[in-house]
Amino acid sequence: DAPSGVLKKQHYFELTSRTSGTSSAGNQFTWTSSFTPLDPVNNDLYVQSIVPCDSAGNDWVGYGLRFSKSGGSDYDFMGRGVQYADTSPAYMSIHSQTFNIPAGTLPAGTYTIYHRTETNDSQPDYYNPNSSNDGRISTQTRSTLMISEWKN
Repeated sequence: DAPSGVLKKQHYFELTSRTSGTSSAGNQFTWTSSFTPLDPVNNDLYVQSIVPCDSAGNDWVGYGLRFSKSGGSDYDFMGRGVQYADTSPAYMSIHSQTFNIPAGTLPAGTYTIYHRTETNDSQPDYYNPNSSNDGRISTQTRSTLMISEWKN
């Protein structure tokens, strides 16, 4: 029993490949092309994304998630609940977010979800660093996205 809300479904996605960041604002990588919430009109979506990075030494960054509805509109969630560590000149860092999407914000349908930079020069050198970045990373790092669908 959860008097403040009932969990309806956990949606989980991973990106396990080392991916170069690009300095132009836009989609940096795709989390999934098949996110279909049970009922986003009536359920909230609690979003948690954690993205390990090889920092480019950018002191300030603008990033977030884009939900692109198949045959429909784009819904951007930039700068919400961001956690970012500036590591200069360039060491291991993180692009992370935790936030809630209220019921009724997204229409029903299937979505592609992107990790997106909102402004130029907001990218790291690499997402999901591995031993190519530094020998102390012996296991490939991975980004995780958890979307908890819940009803209050």
